[in-house]
Formats: sequence, C-alpha cells, structure tokens
Amino acid sequence: MTSIMEVQEVPFNASEKIISDTSFKNEYLPKYGIKRYMLDYNDTKYHLESRGNKMDLIMPYFRRVSKDFNRVELSESVLSGMPRIKNTRIPVNLIISCFRDGMSIEEIMEDYNISNADIIEALDFVVAVMTRPYMDDKSD
Repeated sequence: MTSIMEVQEVPFNASEKIISDTSFKNEYLPKYGIKRYMLDYNDTKYHLESRGNKMDLIMPYFRRVSKDFNRVELSESVLSGMPRIKNTRIPVNLIISCFRDGMSIEEIMEDYNISNADIIEALDFVVAVMTRPYMDDKSD
C-alpha cells in the first residue's frame, strides 16, 4: 500500500522550469523505501512522493527478534504478519493494551485462554524490540 506523502501542485505553464529544477522525474530510492514520480493531470503537474509500505522496512527486524522467542511468531498469512502468541490470533500488542487498561495477568489468561508463560514472553518480546537497537552488539 502506498500513500501520498507530499504533493506539490505546479501550474502547467511552469512545468518546464519545475522539471528542470527537480532532481527527479520517476525514481525509486530502495534504501529509504521512497518512490518519487510526477503525475500530469488536467493540465496540472503533481510531484508525488510515496513511502510505500513501512512494514517492508520493519518486518525483517521483527523476524530477527522473534527467532529468540518460542511463544511469539510472525506469519504473513495470519494478522498480516503482526507479532502474535504462537498458534493463536492474539497479537502481542493486545497483551500490552490489556495491561494499559488495568487487566491483571489472571484476567488476560482467562479472557484469551493463554498461559502465564505466553504473556511473559510477549512482554519480553516487546522489551527486546524496543532495546536491541540500542545495545552494544550491533549485529541486529
């Protein structure tokens, strides 16, 4: 899914000047996941910039982190790849939301039919996702 991040409307009669002043016509910058292109519509030229699907950038990191966890998994075919409790459709972020809403571990276990170990590992996964970029070992 792409979204328009920046739109610059250019009057048609000024298009030659604008085209020569811009560093792109149609290009893709894979390092940043940015697509730039120009659209000519109803005598108006638009410069569009698309960031593409941001998940394409974060999913490899989530996969690397999840390898260290037995109870958290990611699969593109389930919940669009969202980290979840293994063999369930319960996303890790739901566990965090339950705590935010004041639920106890026992309530979460009962409401979602998961174990204490599932909840603890989901929390550990979130801590790992948040801290690994700042650890001394830069292998991730």
